[in-house]
Amino acid sequence: METLVATLNALLDTKEIPTIDGEKMAAIQKYLFHTAATPFRIQVAETVFCHARSHPRAFDLFLACTLPLAETIARRQAEKLFLQPSDMTIELMYDGAVNAAIKMFQTGKTSTATSFRQALYRALHCGALQTFFNRVENTRVIGVGCSEVVRARHHHGGRRNTVEDQIISRELLEKIATLKDAPNNVRRILGCIMELGPDAVKPRSKRDPEGDIRRPLIDVIAVGEALGISRKMVDKYLGQARTILRATFNQDGTLFMRKC
Repeated sequence: METLVATLNALLDTKEIPTIDGEKMAAIQKYLFHTAATPFRIQVAETVFCHARSHPRAFDLFLACTLPLAETIARRQAEKLFLQPSDMTIELMYDGAVNAAIKMFQTGKTSTATSFRQALYRALHCGALQTFFNRVENTRVIGVGCSEVVRARHHHGGRRNTVEDQIISRELLEKIATLKDAPNNVRRILGCIMELGPDAVKPRSKRDPEGDIRRPLIDVIAVGEALGISRKMVDKYLGQARTILRATFNQDGTLFMRKC
């Protein structure tokens, strides 16, 4: 291990890939792929990319450094967009990130306004997302489901969810209205929100009249005025209500989420 690290440190110092046999080079690539820390991988990848890209072993070393980063980025992007991303989703994003790393090495181009690290991460992020969303079956996929309205990709309006979701929403509201074993303040504020209906939703801004229809927000001022309590108390009771509702109806976070 110490010999491998010493060889890589020599590469960083001299800006040249040392002449070593295939077995030792394979061991170095294995170390970079499985064991090396992320900052060290980026250092090696930058040195190979900027100073030794024409070397026959440069491409293998570059991929050994960047493929673990591509896997991490693909998984994180999938988990940000979806509550329970499928293996296929993660694989598609990983494939896109890997292709972006290959293209970056082949073209030898990075943004002159950023560091190598920023350029590499940007390429991997963009590759992961573009490859996934450019597939025909994913062009209208959104990250989070909503029980009422979702924004279609590349579409300025909204579209209604299925009748099944509307029925589930109605049944949930009926159960919430008769929710037992909840503090009186929680039942009171939930009843007020249901009674206000659309008026309990935060108004759209002038900048974005349509608002974020994927996640409608409660207008705490309107609810507070209706109940005759302060905004601070509304926030407190809403926090308690969310905890109770999540524990009662949506413990695993999959409510209204489609499963392929």
